[in-house]
Amino acid sequence: PFARYADGATLRTALAERNIVSLALTPNPEAAPLDSIVPPSRVALWLGTEGPGLSAATLAGCDAQLAIPMH
Repeated sequence: PFARYADGATLRTALAERNIVSLALTPNPEAAPLDSIVPPSRVALWLGTEGPGLSAATLAGCDAQLAIPMH
């Protein structure tokens, strides 16, 4: 599905109302590795741009922050 919202906070609220878990990808080494979780059945994956990534407010508003392990 595809939808547009005025801002991330409104989108996160709409997802939560529909029992959709918001997972944010981040290069932050403190984040849990992506392969360390069991994916929920309903998930929205938040991806940022290369370099700056997602804003601090977006990361804070998501249910979990995950990192892709670099080997």
